[in-house]
Amino acid sequence: MEAVNEPLCGNCTDIFDNKVSIVLPLAVSPLFRDGASLEITVKLGDMEECHVKLDCDSLRKALEWASQRQTELAQQFADGKCTPPEGGCFITTACCEMLGLDDDCFELRALRRYRDQVLAALPGGDTEIARYYALAPLILARLPEEMREARLILLYARFVLPAALAAHVGLDALAYRLYRSMLDELARDFAPDCYDRRRTGAEDLSAIYKDK
Repeated sequence: MEAVNEPLCGNCTDIFDNKVSIVLPLAVSPLFRDGASLEITVKLGDMEECHVKLDCDSLRKALEWASQRQTELAQQFADGKCTPPEGGCFITTACCEMLGLDDDCFELRALRRYRDQVLAALPGGDTEIARYYALAPLILARLPEEMREARLILLYARFVLPAALAAHVGLDALAYRLYRSMLDELARDFAPDCYDRRRTGAEDLSAIYKDK
């Protein structure tokens, strides 16, 4: 079977440390419903073809789980229970919570307004927001517990509060630069494997603000 015969971008191949993740669409499920094994051929660029034999029994269990999960998520969506995390500001929320600030504090209100009314309206802004949503939970999960409190307080002082003040008074360019610097610094420190902007599709939007 030759399902795809074209170059794949980094977003598709998801290559980390010479490991390749391959996503099989549900449309190919009939190929392994009854068989004992399935052999696929993987070829990346000029590399030699790699032949992989998959255990169909394991694939059938995965398919059963995926089908069940699909039904559960569809029901959650129908019931109105499938919603994004409240506020969506993972790192900034963690910083504010560390200082005992509530979810409706000045800092979070100002940054959410900037995100929803300013950044989201910029060309490429949606991609920048999506990049934050993808990286922030990973960064927080990898932040060592022993340095968590000190690092979050430092982030609040260096980035969160200044960005909130800048956004509040309309200095959107400064708010963006502070936000971008914070995310870039944290990604380099705690998620270097996900920091390749070519893979995330993120672009620095600073040029948009050059005359502001």
